[in-house]
Amino acid sequence: MTVTVELPLVLRRFAQQAREVTVEAEDVDGALRALVQRHPSLQPHLFLADGRRRQIVQVFVHGEPLPLPEGAVRPLHPGARLQLVSTFAASWA
Repeated sequence: MTVTVELPLVLRRFAQQAREVTVEAEDVDGALRALVQRHPSLQPHLFLADGRRRQIVQVFVHGEPLPLPEGAVRPLHPGARLQLVSTFAASWA
């Protein structure tokens, strides 16, 4: 299903300045991985080398924060909106 991922300003430069990206995914983890597949330069900013999501990236679904790691498997509905928030923007400088 189609979901939209909103990117914070600090990550947009790794996604061709896109404010939001539409991807096909069934759950939060799938949406983030689809985002990285479309914009590979986001990989090191969203995921650690072992595949876990970086803790400095907070994910919200319709404004509701998702806990790590159990939030990654949260199912999404068509038209869902994910917001990525960097908790430490300086880490991408």
